[in-house]
Amino acid sequence: VFSDVVIASLAHDHRRVMDLTDAMLVDHANWSPIWIRRGLAAAALPAEAGGPDPVQVALDAGRRAIELAPADPQAHEIIGRASARGDDWASALVAFQEAHRLDPSEPRYRLAVGDCLVETGSPLEGIKWVNEMDRLYGLSVDSALVRVRAMIDLGRLEEAQALLEQCRRAIPNHPQIPRTERRFERGGG
Repeated sequence: VFSDVVIASLAHDHRRVMDLTDAMLVDHANWSPIWIRRGLAAAALPAEAGGPDPVQVALDAGRRAIELAPADPQAHEIIGRASARGDDWASALVAFQEAHRLDPSEPRYRLAVGDCLVETGSPLEGIKWVNEMDRLYGLSVDSALVRVRAMIDLGRLEEAQALLEQCRRAIPNHPQIPRTERRFERGGG
């Protein structure tokens, strides 16, 4: 059954992951991989009227995963993703810093720390984190979009606009472009 959970995770079928992990937890409630897959899926689920709050479900799963496997960076990642989704960027920063400490070779944790630093009012620190990511792993649209949001906060609107246009040309449907555009609207661009 866990193979089906992994397959559904890879297919981004978050609802199926939730259904499968519900069933698995009946007999395997102390197995952290189930909680990790459940938490990551819940953090990505859209909110449904009358349904459980996916942010809270993810936070609960993340806390349980940390209890069972405190050294697993993905357990902390769940808390980071859910906290960011709930606009609790300070908690997200702490969680992603711990995930990065546990696995400094994983680029998504470095990217997330940089993003959280920008969101918590430290745009220059955020730029340093994504610059280091680019140095280690090569340039990416993900890091460029964090840099754009930081530049907006720093009032470097023309540079931010030019970089955002490059990102749009590279990956027109990147999921972080709308978030970055909203930041631009609030930042005076």
